Amino acid sequence: LIVTGGAFYQLGDIHRLRGEFADAEQAYRQAGQYGWLVQPGIALLRLAQGDTTAATAAIRCALAESTDGPLYRVPGRELTRSQLLPAYVEIMVAADDLAAADAGGAELAALAERYRTPALSARAAHALGSVQLARGEPDRALPALRRSCRFWHDLEAPYEAARTKVLIAQACRLMGDADGATLELTAARQAFHVLGARPDVIRADALVGEKSTPCGLSR
Repeated sequence: LIVTGGAFYQLGDIHRLRGEFADAEQAYRQAGQYGWLVQPGIALLRLAQGDTTAATAAIRCALAESTDGPLYRVPGRELTRSQLLPAYVEIMVAADDLAAADAGGAELAALAERYRTPALSARAAHALGSVQLARGEPDRALPALRRSCRFWHDLEAPYEAARTKVLIAQACRLMGDADGATLELTAARQAFHVLGARPDVIRADALVGEKSTPCGLSR
């Protein structure tokens, strides 16, 4: 039953990233019926739907539950938190709660330092860079984001690498490097297109349009 729940959860993630939100909702619900934890999938789905308030409440609740009781400091519980924290940081940045995002990123960095796995290191560097970028510090964000992107490339994780490239492009643009921003956005958009990640394609198009059209409209 647990394996079935995990399969439905992964299906929910695929639907969410493809912009098929109703199908994602159904798959996550089915995962829950089989005993699988549905976070951070549901929280990220709410964020993708534009409901930042619901996303914030969901991820805060999930993270609070993961610290309950004497299991908090055991590896299994820390693994759960390592899966929740990247979404927590992303949602807190979207909610403009940078203090919470910074705290989540610091905890994720500590876990990455403890376990030293490439995926955790990639997530921690991405979280650090995203918070620094949100603070208006692109010069500090770029090294962390580049480091995250290298990890994702080594892990052959094109979607995660492309998401990081979008942040790199934003940092480059803030530092006046328009050519660098265009190159990163073009590469990210192509990866999203190949993967069928339609919401990310739309966001990348909007960022491309910001340089030449008013209000961030795409062509």
